[in-house]
Amino acid sequence: MGIPQNYPGLTKDMVNTIKHKAYLLSRSHGYLSDDRDDIEQDLALHLLGALPSYEADRGTVATFVNRVLDHWIQMTTKKRRS
Repeated sequence: MGIPQNYPGLTKDMVNTIKHKAYLLSRSHGYLSDDRDDIEQDLALHLLGALPSYEADRGTVATFVNRVLDHWIQMTTKKRRS
């Protein structure tokens, strides 16, 4: 199930991006499909924390969201490997 489409503070596109990235991550780096809901929640909370630092003149919100989520994934998988 994961996070709902109407997650407070996030647009539908943001939620779809989170769900897609969580799906991909849950199939790699030692994660299981059962971890997907937890990954979605962690990604959503991380993104909500980062959204106040978004600056529209530096790029689109979609690019910002992707970079924030990709950075979280990179740091998390790095921790799991060490």
